[in-house]
Amino acid sequence: MSKASRNVGSLIEDAACDYLASLGYHILERNYTCRLGEVDAVAHEGGVTVFIEIRYRGKGSLESPAESLGPAKLRRLRLAIRHYVARRPVSEETVFRVDVCLARPVSETTPLRPSGDGGLVREVQVPPLGPVRFEILKGVVDFG
Repeated sequence: MSKASRNVGSLIEDAACDYLASLGYHILERNYTCRLGEVDAVAHEGGVTVFIEIRYRGKGSLESPAESLGPAKLRRLRLAIRHYVARRPVSEETVFRVDVCLARPVSETTPLRPSGDGGLVREVQVPPLGPVRFEILKGVVDFG
């Protein structure tokens, strides 16, 4: 991954976490990395521990952010989540969820619309990238 790609990725992750915080997510940790994979963000929302995968595809990308979340990435995400949970004190009552935050430049997307599956969609200015559409899909990844 190039330095420019990492910088764009950091900008998107910062904006995504700010957006999530505005929705009531309390970000606990970012970029949890282990040898098995990475979790972009870990948060609490309404008494639930939420693992968040942030997917961005820029202008000219041939795949959507959702399409970029393939079987190999999902496998690494599940392994990283299990690693995270195994190293934290967790009660049996703890509820977990995996959310996905999809991001794409507004010029590359269809008109703003409510998500049909209960997700949340909003356009956010991300300097110097301009307007980016974020869509939060709650509980769409099974990690069990």
